[in-house]
Amino acid sequence: MIEVYKEQVDKLCKELDALLSADGAEKAPEKIKELERLLKIVKVEARSSVEVKNKYKNWILEKEQQFEEYRRNVLLNTKGMSEGTANVRNRFIDVNERMSNSTKQLLEARRTIQDTETVGLQIQSDMAQQREILQRNQERAEEIHSNLGLADKLVTSLSKWWR
Repeated sequence: MIEVYKEQVDKLCKELDALLSADGAEKAPEKIKELERLLKIVKVEARSSVEVKNKYKNWILEKEQQFEEYRRNVLLNTKGMSEGTANVRNRFIDVNERMSNSTKQLLEARRTIQDTETVGLQIQSDMAQQREILQRNQERAEEIHSNLGLADKLVTSLSKWWR
């Protein structure tokens, strides 16, 4: 059943591409509503089993992004706009793109910080383990030194006795 909906979504996307590239943008809102309805149905159908969900996960994400692009293009369509409105639209798009890029940079910085924090915690844990090992080794060395001192005294006292 999901295959039928998938074909309908693909067909509708092609129609929307044609409408938005031509002068048929006034029909696009209806098609977008239909696409939204079909995508909701596909998402519900995809939840029917894990296998189906995994199989169509990427396709659904791609189509949802495409749907958002279509919706944005219809909202920001410049046909019939005055020059001032078109300039406002262009500035809006520029600002929106800069904000999107800034958001991506912030997310990347957050991921980098999290990775750095993870590495730092791992290093701190490793250093704590190494400190424990060094302390144990120092205690053992002191014990060995103490035993060597005792052994030296015993050998010295026995050597006097053997003479």
